[in-house]
Amino acid sequence: MILHVRQPTPTSCAQACIAMITGADVHALIAQMKPTAKRGTRGPDIVRVLRDHGVRCGDRFESVRGRPFPRFAIIRIVHADKRGHVVVKHDRTWFDPMLESSFTGDPPRGAVTPWVGGSRITSALWIDNVMA
Repeated sequence: MILHVRQPTPTSCAQACIAMITGADVHALIAQMKPTAKRGTRGPDIVRVLRDHGVRCGDRFESVRGRPFPRFAIIRIVHADKRGHVVVKHDRTWFDPMLESSFTGDPPRGAVTPWVGGSRITSALWIDNVMA
């Protein structure tokens, strides 16, 4: 079961997503991974920390263009202002660490509601299962 975790800082969406998947403390993940305002968190760092917590996942974020949304994944979104963001998708429930709670249903391709106009889903890091 995934429990929704809010990101405590503007650049800690990846750490909140990892916390949702692993149950780890989001503040400990922030201290460990040190996301920056300029760079945020890189995909390889997300993969490494997930695997360190016993999660089997893809080797990298992969394009979702022309593919169905994965059942369980961390989804990368690019906003109109070019800022990146990640959310967790599990079955038909989406867990956005910027929002107060999760929502259900597949958002449309292209401009994604409830995100700001012009936001796009670009890629996903497939999660196979949680081994821990």
